Amino acid sequence: MVPANPPDHYFPDPPTAGRRRGSATDLPTQPTAASWNSGSSPPRVATRSAASTRQVPDPVAIEAARRSCAGLSRDDPYLARRFYDHLFVLAPGARQMFPPDMTVQTERLFAALLDAVDAMDNPESVRARLRALGAAHARRHQVTEDMYVHVGQALIRAVREVTGDLSTLTASAWASVYQWLADEMIAGARESGHDR
Repeated sequence: MVPANPPDHYFPDPPTAGRRRGSATDLPTQPTAASWNSGSSPPRVATRSAASTRQVPDPVAIEAARRSCAGLSRDDPYLARRFYDHLFVLAPGARQMFPPDMTVQTERLFAALLDAVDAMDNPESVRARLRALGAAHARRHQVTEDMYVHVGQALIRAVREVTGDLSTLTASAWASVYQWLADEMIAGARESGHDR
């Protein structure tokens, strides 16, 4: 049984000495507020610098993420709806970044997420798109690196809730997959000069 209120420890807070904070996913479709944080500092999540080599998650992590999505219908973006529900609890200020009707945004996020996981064996096929998304989100919506932390936490909570898979392997796999997606989007924002 999936807990109604999952604990906050789903996304680890590794040491970040000498590293920048941040992490990614397809976010808003409307202009944003300068800050969407609820006033508290987000937990730190390690990211690699734009100049460093981003490693694609290992095949075991990729396969675990794929298996967790295997039973999801592309016609029902329930995972994305639950993701946004968790995101707006973790970062209430984020809600103002989105349109009142989330239908289109939810469908877009769900399709993009499944497509990215499907394409992880060929990262070059999605790398340019992720970087373009990162640049666009930073430029048009003022998405900053620290916002990606909440996105990662919301995604892992939603995956656990929707799939019912509470295993450490699945949570770790999604953290690894998400970190790569986030790193690529953050790199795109940095390369465009719109990072913060």
